[in-house]
Amino acid sequence: MEQLERDSELYRTYVEKFAAQEQEFEKLREEIKTLKADQAAKEKELEQYILGLNID
Repeated sequence: MEQLERDSELYRTYVEKFAAQEQEFEKLREEIKTLKADQAAKEKELEQYILGLNID
C-alpha cells in the first residue's frame, strides 16, 4: 500500500476491500457477543432446571 499512489484505482480497491472486511469483522464481533449472551442465559436456564429436578 505504501508504494501505491493514493489516487490510483488499485489503492482505492484495496481500501474499499479493507473497509468491507472491517465492517464484516465488526458484524461478526457483535454476533459473537449476542451468541455468548444467549449461551450464558441457556446455561443458567439449564442449571435452574437441573436444580429443580427431584430424583427419588
